[in-house]
Amino acid sequence: MGVPYKLDIKIAEFIIAQKKSNPGLGCRSFVGLIKDKFGSEISKSTINAVIKESGLSKRVGRPRGFSKREAAQEERKPISFKESPLKSAPVFDLLPAKKLEPEPPQTLQPKEPLPERQEKPIILPEKKIELERKPEAPVELKAEETRETTLPEAPKQEEKPPAKIEQLGQHLNTAKPEFPKLEEKPKEIPKEEKPPKPPVEAKPIEPVRPREIKKEKAQFDIAKLMQPLSVDEEAIIDSMGAFFLKAAELEISPTSILGELVREINGKSDPVDTEIKSNVLLYMPAFGIDSPEALDKYKDTGGLWQLSCAKQRLASSDISDFFTQLKNNPQLFTKLYYDCDKNFKEALYFKFILADGTIFLVDARLKSIWQEPNIPDNFTVTQNKAKKYIDDRFVQMFTKEKQPVILFNAPSYRSFAPVVSEFVLAMEDLPAKRILEITAISVNNQELEAYNNIVPAKRHFIFGFWPWQQEAKDFLKGDIGVVREFYFAELARQIYYSEKSVEFPKQSGTMLSAVFLKNSAFSSPRMGLLTNIPDQAMPTSELIKFYLLNWPNFEDTYQDILSSSERLTYRGFVYPVFDEEAMPKREQVYILPNSAAELKDNLKILLNNLSISAQRHFFPYGYRFADFSAMRERFYSLPGRMKRKDKNLYISLLVPKNYPYSNDLFYAVRRINESNITDSFGYKLWFKVL
Repeated sequence: MGVPYKLDIKIAEFIIAQKKSNPGLGCRSFVGLIKDKFGSEISKSTINAVIKESGLSKRVGRPRGFSKREAAQEERKPISFKESPLKSAPVFDLLPAKKLEPEPPQTLQPKEPLPERQEKPIILPEKKIELERKPEAPVELKAEETRETTLPEAPKQEEKPPAKIEQLGQHLNTAKPEFPKLEEKPKEIPKEEKPPKPPVEAKPIEPVRPREIKKEKAQFDIAKLMQPLSVDEEAIIDSMGAFFLKAAELEISPTSILGELVREINGKSDPVDTEIKSNVLLYMPAFGIDSPEALDKYKDTGGLWQLSCAKQRLASSDISDFFTQLKNNPQLFTKLYYDCDKNFKEALYFKFILADGTIFLVDARLKSIWQEPNIPDNFTVTQNKAKKYIDDRFVQMFTKEKQPVILFNAPSYRSFAPVVSEFVLAMEDLPAKRILEITAISVNNQELEAYNNIVPAKRHFIFGFWPWQQEAKDFLKGDIGVVREFYFAELARQIYYSEKSVEFPKQSGTMLSAVFLKNSAFSSPRMGLLTNIPDQAMPTSELIKFYLLNWPNFEDTYQDILSSSERLTYRGFVYPVFDEEAMPKREQVYILPNSAAELKDNLKILLNNLSISAQRHFFPYGYRFADFSAMRERFYSLPGRMKRKDKNLYISLLVPKNYPYSNDLFYAVRRINESNITDSFGYKLWFKVL
């Protein structure tokens, strides 16, 4: 690698090192940095020559748009993802956007300084920070034009009927499947047609009464009776990839599904012994073990015992006796046959109905707010998890620790969809926007469960937004505050941020806090957070951590939403038509067995159903069509390391040289890390790749 003539080699090495660690730095920034560090004045052309010769310069120019045909060709290519942030500490790298050089350092002071924090403040230049040029959307979907709406000064139910769902504005997707319509205002119609029903009047708000909380059946609390296993952090354990299956089960139940059935049938059984043996019996096929008798030949490094929470190796005779006990208990077969599949029922979205008749939707994965139910089917969660979400944040919020509602981002590319305003006002608990009912809806648009005893109260929320959205441009006008920083150990990232108070929706009098995340102290904002959490309740640094623990890979998550939405809209064009009969069905019928062989088949069906859940929610789209043997060969059999630290359980997977499924594995790791799954002992599950 050459060095420009008369340039000190130390300065050249400094430029290359800084450019590699922070690609956003431009030539003008290096001029000031070099003068401060070396006392030398170097021209921008010389600095640019060093960057070019080191191969660190990037192509300049506006990325061209994609046609539908080009988009189809791009989609057919293997998905390529960057390295997991849990493995290294990259800077925030968002959507393809034209890189702008940072502004020269000047002096910038906030008009009204925010309360002093523990973090070390960095004073920005006294110049308005210009927003980066709006990037081209990777694939721009057609959407309806946004209709401007203004909030009424005083809602009048007799003059204004409930708003139609079609009038709520722009949406990410263009496909519009059928959706239950609200009753409209009567219109003049031909005599042969029947007049529509009159609008439903909003129910009067009754004073809140302390409600009786239903006592659910007592569940086995593994954390009280068992302790997490101690493990050598450097030891390589076999088949740590099987924790993908365990994560799918933890989405359904904090304990073993099979163990819960056995304890329910036989209340005299030892709960700890039942839990461990149920795990061993269920997960044996993931470790290549076909029968309890083959356990004596299992000489690997103990992955099955770690997954099963067994403190020591179990003899094959113990598992054989347990298997015989299950085989001779006909009640268990009935439970498997009639009740077990209920655990796998899923909710796709929640329908919110407000006091003035407004309706908006939130997908069950909490990625965004929607105006219509054209939501990708991989945004589902189990019915149990959906119920817990509604209970914790809307129904029983005063009997448990209050949790904020955390959504990934505000929908629509160019500006917020009008449903965002409805969501904010509903969280503020304004009388006209009070939440009357929340209903969980399945993929087939079937109502799973309705909640109409919603506690009237203000609820805290956080959701993300992007610099190219119009509201973000409005927030960035004027002074955006002092830049602060802190180190986020869980993600190994240095976080830079500033904040200001904003009014949203406009002319509503609702004041929120807008937090801007940056790559460095002098760069433009790369993402924003909007919240109504007061600083006294949660410091801004903790608020950012709270959001990033739920959405640690927000750049990749945004691309995944776009990809899923495009697949839903252009499925016939971009993706080949699959034979649905070839896709593994989770509705496989359990057998009422009369033999040990049939009981073994039932256990394999249960494990296969867990695998299908993992394939749908954690792996790329095409893997929902893979069978169990292919998944085990590619992912479940991967060895790795295991570590518990600070209420986190880290599963580090080791991949062989020239591993052909790296991109798919990184995708699965990102999806599982944002699923906020905790194990039976309350440890948050983190995956990373070594």
